Amino acid sequence: MKVIIDCESLTDREYTKLFNSLKKLDFELLDINGNSLDENYNIIRSENGGEYSQLITLFKEHSVNYIISNNQDMVFNFTNTELKDNILTLLEAYNYLLPQLDSDNNFSLKSPSVADLDINDRIFDTLKANYPEFTEWFMRRQMEKRPCSVFYDANHNIAALMIYKLENEEIKLQKNNIPKRRRLKISTFIVTMNGYKFGEALIRIAVEECIKENVNCMYLTHFVDENDSLVYLIKEYGFTGAGLNDGGEHIFIKSLRPERANNNQITDFVKFNMKYFPSFYDGPKVNKFIIPIKWTFYKRLFQSPMEILQGYPLSSINSIEKAYISHSNISSINAGDILLFYISHKKSSIFDLGIAKIIRSENDTQKISTIIGKRSVYTEQELKDDSGKRLIIKFNHIFKLKHPVKYERLFKENILNGPPQSILQIDDVKYEKIKKIGDIDESFTFN
Repeated sequence: MKVIIDCESLTDREYTKLFNSLKKLDFELLDINGNSLDENYNIIRSENGGEYSQLITLFKEHSVNYIISNNQDMVFNFTNTELKDNILTLLEAYNYLLPQLDSDNNFSLKSPSVADLDINDRIFDTLKANYPEFTEWFMRRQMEKRPCSVFYDANHNIAALMIYKLENEEIKLQKNNIPKRRRLKISTFIVTMNGYKFGEALIRIAVEECIKENVNCMYLTHFVDENDSLVYLIKEYGFTGAGLNDGGEHIFIKSLRPERANNNQITDFVKFNMKYFPSFYDGPKVNKFIIPIKWTFYKRLFQSPMEILQGYPLSSINSIEKAYISHSNISSINAGDILLFYISHKKSSIFDLGIAKIIRSENDTQKISTIIGKRSVYTEQELKDDSGKRLIIKFNHIFKLKHPVKYERLFKENILNGPPQSILQIDDVKYEKIKKIGDIDESFTFN
């Protein structure tokens, strides 16, 4: 594996520790000029650091898998490119490339109320410094015991936080107001430890809360900063800017379903799913597949953040977009197709549904590693130990079926005539049976 290290963005101590850790795994390490690195590399620091365009060129010319940089401007430049999953902060590098060495890879997800939070936690320092009224606002939220979702680190410090409430009110903006209706309001959304995909995990939690409360809309109030990675993330999953409120906060609104949908006009199935996540198109224009997956890999790919497995990257566990690798030679999977994940052997049931986004076939392990980026649960050694042509599917994980569809039922309904050994395409009639048995919420399906 080839890795570029933006040495100027690291301290000497950070560089030495990272270099020694990666070299143990026999990685080929380059600086931002394409020169080989060694432990005694002399870091020459300039005012601007590495140039974005220079790194893009090096990445492609040297078949690089990852770029490690702690330059936040550099990282942000990659967020809206095809290489967004190949740029790693130092924290992400330890989490994804070296999870067994990541001493911080020990988080817990809790759902307390604001009354259980400590306002002296360092996550609130910036808010208290920039907004004098924050402390008073926070104390009021504590008194009303507003719900929240929190990722705590090993020292019980808050790594990521979402405070929300259900409301039925008009949204007041500086230029116009948005009519009253039931919505989920996200009043605080903070991620201080980038690289673990806490933001995607919190978006999924917000979506699940909307489904539980039977509301179709959520909105977020947020003071926007320059190069604000949160804004990029929420826009990627369907939040759109609605304007400013009287306090100067930006209002971003997301619908879980379109108010009115002409199914014949849905042509970009992935874009539709991203905009109205978790809604998706499942009509005759997309194919349907049963994807067998071993229990070992299923646990890593689909487990809840509440059940973290030590030694594996949290980024792929928390993320909505994931990567699956198979030796199947099937060539009919396209972006937008329906993926039904079947746990082989131990559970023998269909448990989860996903939407295909990117499909590639590749022999070279290094190129496979580049394609999957930080979305896969496969370790570098597992990729090396495997061989031959492999099918890579990057997909959005939509949800778990309310009722897993067991093999016995699949066999009885003539959906399967034996345990699936490889990816299997099924027709619309069989898919509709699975949809009914699994109790897939049809209010989120458009056909």
